[in-house]
Amino acid sequence: MQNKINHLVVFRQLIGARTTLGQFYLNGEFAGYSLEDTVRPRHMKVYGETAIPDGMYPMRKYISSRFGACLAIDDVPNFTHIRIHGLNDHTGTLGCIGIGKNRDIEKMRISNCRVALDELISRIDNSKPSYITIVNAIGIK
Repeated sequence: MQNKINHLVVFRQLIGARTTLGQFYLNGEFAGYSLEDTVRPRHMKVYGETAIPDGMYPMRKYISSRFGACLAIDDVPNFTHIRIHGLNDHTGTLGCIGIGKNRDIEKMRISNCRVALDELISRIDNSKPSYITIVNAIGIK
C-alpha cells in the first residue's frame, strides 16, 4: 500500500538547557537526527530560543534565500518562518529544526546536515500533501 501523504515524524528524545535532540522518520523510515531549541511550556516562548510546540503541521518544499533548498513548516501557532534546514548546534535554530546524518549527544550537536537535508527533500513526493508530526518522546533511544 502506498502512502497518500508524505509524513515526516520527529521524535524528540533529549531536552537540554538550550538544545533538543531527536530523530526524523519519513513515511516510517529513518531519515536522520534532529536538533532544535529547547522545549518550553506552551505558554512560555523566548524568541529564537524555543522549539515549536509538539503537534502536526503542514509542510512543503521551499527555496530560501538564506538556506537554499529546505522545508517550510506552516501554521505553527505564535511562530513564523519555521524551516527544516542544515545547522550544527542551537545557535542556528531560531525556532527552526535542523537535520543531520550524525549526532554527538555529549556536545548536543548534529553534523553532515546538507547531505541529510538533500536526501530528505529528494524522498518527498511533490504530488502528495506533506505533513510533519512532532512528538515529545523523551527517554526513547
